[in-house]
Amino acid sequence: MEEETKSRLFVAKSIKFYLFQLFLLAFMVACSVGAVVETPLLPASIGVAESAFKNSDEATIPVAATRDLSQASFMGVEFNYPEDIFGYLKHKSLAPPKATMPENAQPERIEFSFSRSRGDYSSQLIVYPVGQYSTLSNEAKSQIANLKSILADRSHLLEQPLPLLPLIDAIETFNSEPDFIDFQNGSGLSFFIQVDHDHDLMTEEILFYTFQGLTDDKNFYVSLFIPLAQETALKAFAEGESNTGKTVNARDLSNIERQWQLPTLNKSVQSLKVEPIKGFPAPTLPAYSLYPGVLVAYDPEVTSSVSHESIPVIVDTPDGSAEYLRDTPDMIRLTFEPKKSADQSSVLTIQPIRDSQSEFYSSIPPWQRQRVIALETLKSESEQGLQKYNTENFGRVFAFQSGFGRRYLSLGTKNGVETYESPEINYLFDGVSLDGRYLVQFRHSVADFGLLHESELLDESEKSVELLASFALFDRMIESLVINSDASVDSSVPENVSACINDAVFLDDITIPDHTRIERGMTFEKTWHLRNNGTCIWTPDYQLIQAGGNPLMWQVSGLPGIVAPGEETNLSVTLHSPSTPGKYHAWWQLADPAGIPFGSFYSVLFEAPRDATEIVGYGVVEGDISYPAGDMPALIVYFLRTDESERYALQTEEGWTRYANELPIGEYYIFARVLGDESDSGGGYTQAVKCGLECEDHTLVKVVIEEGKATFDINIQDWYAPAGTFPLP
Repeated sequence: MEEETKSRLFVAKSIKFYLFQLFLLAFMVACSVGAVVETPLLPASIGVAESAFKNSDEATIPVAATRDLSQASFMGVEFNYPEDIFGYLKHKSLAPPKATMPENAQPERIEFSFSRSRGDYSSQLIVYPVGQYSTLSNEAKSQIANLKSILADRSHLLEQPLPLLPLIDAIETFNSEPDFIDFQNGSGLSFFIQVDHDHDLMTEEILFYTFQGLTDDKNFYVSLFIPLAQETALKAFAEGESNTGKTVNARDLSNIERQWQLPTLNKSVQSLKVEPIKGFPAPTLPAYSLYPGVLVAYDPEVTSSVSHESIPVIVDTPDGSAEYLRDTPDMIRLTFEPKKSADQSSVLTIQPIRDSQSEFYSSIPPWQRQRVIALETLKSESEQGLQKYNTENFGRVFAFQSGFGRRYLSLGTKNGVETYESPEINYLFDGVSLDGRYLVQFRHSVADFGLLHESELLDESEKSVELLASFALFDRMIESLVINSDASVDSSVPENVSACINDAVFLDDITIPDHTRIERGMTFEKTWHLRNNGTCIWTPDYQLIQAGGNPLMWQVSGLPGIVAPGEETNLSVTLHSPSTPGKYHAWWQLADPAGIPFGSFYSVLFEAPRDATEIVGYGVVEGDISYPAGDMPALIVYFLRTDESERYALQTEEGWTRYANELPIGEYYIFARVLGDESDSGGGYTQAVKCGLECEDHTLVKVVIEEGKATFDINIQDWYAPAGTFPLP
């Protein structure tokens, strides 16, 4: 009885289906006679073929042999697909937000693009974050809500229009064959649609298969879009005829399931797994920073504070030196301090480069003018031409709210090779405002890429994309930037009276205490703290000159700003340790704009040691040294072989905070005591140093010295061990 009832239901549905097909056929024949008819096949509000919704158990159409399916996997999205229907996989990408028109805005998304195309449309599968899409577009929010409603109550499928994302600038004039499909971690709806820019008869040129789905947690929306290609869907019943513009009648439509192998497409959807990796989508930016003429968004969960300042324009030249640009308005600098103290701050600078008449300021150097012109050229580049910028150094060309520019990375090196696993990686952005008046530069130093190390299954190209995903937060900061045309038009550089007196007093070494060991060939920065003890105002016209000592390769970073009489400041030089071993001593003075030196001398005294690889049978050990109270005293550092057969000693001087020493290969205990102290108390490299000084394990740690290698971070910091702990002589 139950089987008889099913049979009657199926016959009834089949009759309704073929009656609907006859209606379509009659309508299309009528439209094809006489004058051209512009009325759509069905109302633009989207018609649904009622009898097309069916249970797969009732299918009677023969299915062709199952195709071999290819596999696609990217950023946690996986599925199988038939190449003869989808086309070959052209590219997979993490696409940036798109907002050409407010109603068509799209969030960051994962895209798969295939070679099969029809006119303006190509085969594609896109995964959207539901939360961001709903926020960006009210129409998208409505479509997502519609799909949720349909999936929650499948009995009402025929009572409402079917959802379709992404939003397109075309008319959906027809849809049919809706069917529910579950994939590995979600469900959705597949159907055929006609999409056109005009109301026209349905042809293979404007007929598509689509799947619209949601993951079970409703966090991600899936859109699959396959244009009907003449060499697939209609080939069987149109052999010998030209398919271009061929009209599809209702009977042709009933053949689609057989000719286009709908079960194969559904099988592809069923294989889909959508579990995007950590970092997608990037966090939104809920906070804004306002400064006269400047607005930028940021994430308060990442940034603890934002500071603003107007400073004289000091730029880094191509050779790495600093140059002060006279007769230009002040540069605006925004500094974003991270919540994690270990992270580096991010700096955004907005430099005036042209006046209100669109003329470069006279002091803008030629190399910077060329950079600005090159950036402005990007605006007119074709999409194909921009591809080189989007592949070089993880680059991306994109617009911000009042300008245009390029993001790229400067990579660190590992064993002489550039690598994005190095901690010395910088996110950089160079851009120009739309009015051409401001050069925008953003720099963020990155110490770690946690995402990369968690993704061992990704290939190199996918690691690169994941690296870009970790920078999406900074992309959003730049995209939100707004700069007013008159954001900076004044200069803060004061004029000194002719009778003022120049004087400078050295106060302290900030970095590189005297007698520091600097490996040969290393670049390092020496910073002094000093006070303006005269009556003249120090401006960027003041300069640092080497006043004596060993000739060294050095560059001054310039005064950080205006220093008024009585104020204190830091002054730095970048130095290069020579390739020849030895001790080096040099000193500098400040000089006025005329080049006349004045005030105290500021010196650097360091040792460039012999390389461990040059001493057969030796290695190097080095680390920090500290003392629990007062200034750092002079020490004697002992290196005792673990079998106590030999002992070596190194004497440091007052103020040293690091040590380094060459040792014969072997195993050692390393400890120290204050020079002149005859007691049995001291400090050492112990288990307490490794686990934190609150630990009570003061056991010395064995240090292995290998030939030609340096052993780092052997820090002498445990001065809390009980007297007699260390085998002092």
